[in-house]
Amino acid sequence: MAALYAVAAGWFAHGVWDVAHHRADAGVARTGAEWCAVVDLLIAAQLVLMPLLL
Repeated sequence: MAALYAVAAGWFAHGVWDVAHHRADAGVARTGAEWCAVVDLLIAAQLVLMPLLL
C-alpha cells in the first residue's frame, strides 16, 4: 500500500509542477501545462480513493 501512495504522491507532485509552469508561463505552452495538471491531479486522486471505495 505504501508503494501506491508513493506513486500517487509522484503524480500529485507532477501536477503541482505543471501548475507552477502554467502560472509562470514558462517551459511549455499554458494549455499543455493546464491539461497535464488536470490529468495528473485526477490520476493521483483516483490512486488514493479507489482502494478506499472497493
